[in-house]
Amino acid sequence: MKTMINKTLAMLTSMLLLAGLMFVSTASAVQDEQPDYSGKWITYTDGSFQMVTGTPGGLWHQAAAPIDGRSNVWYYGQEPDMNFDVGDTSGTLEMTFDIPLSDPTLYFDHKYDTEGGTYYDKMEILVGGTSLWKRDNKNSVDATGGFGWESMALDLSSFAGTSQTITFSFDSVDSAANSYFGWAIDQVVAGSSTNTPTTTPVSSTGSNLKIVQFDNGSFPTVDMFVTVKDDNGNFVSGLTESNFSLEEN
Repeated sequence: MKTMINKTLAMLTSMLLLAGLMFVSTASAVQDEQPDYSGKWITYTDGSFQMVTGTPGGLWHQAAAPIDGRSNVWYYGQEPDMNFDVGDTSGTLEMTFDIPLSDPTLYFDHKYDTEGGTYYDKMEILVGGTSLWKRDNKNSVDATGGFGWESMALDLSSFAGTSQTITFSFDSVDSAANSYFGWAIDQVVAGSSTNTPTTTPVSSTGSNLKIVQFDNGSFPTVDMFVTVKDDNGNFVSGLTESNFSLEEN
């Protein structure tokens, strides 16, 4: 999948191409001044969803705006209406993890609001054909007992030591009564109870993000090709503009 997004950065025009993502920045630059990239830093936000595989289906997408102050949230719904009222709708979101032996648990936070019964607006989390969780409440409940973000821990002991694809499935079943919030997922990790995202500045020689080529042939448009890998050495997918910032010196 190739995605194109625009962002303005002072005194620099750049293009990032990475693991299925094209990131195009537009701005002005002095025609006869070749930029010095020796001090460039790209800040890569190591978010929750770097292991997304395949193409998210239905309304699944990474939210364009923060939800309750949380960025890079995967959301099943439409913005800015914050509902899934688009007719009969369904889709899946897949994330692939190496399930550790020491703590074979899937941790995540989610927030959802749907119809009261469980026949419609079906929500389920699966590993292959094995169901880990199904919605049995109308909405998620936070620590205060009200509608909000709910922290989850699902047992993955049966899959410890293997690589597995976790599927988040939503199906409205019909086109009626779909004006509810939908489903948001945040901080999905396997084998760690620490769900705090990190923002790690890494240079062109960093272990996660590498600048592999510069092309100034079309200056002041500069093509910058980068790759991003996770800590297991796998190429990262599902990244958007919000995962990156680019600064000059």
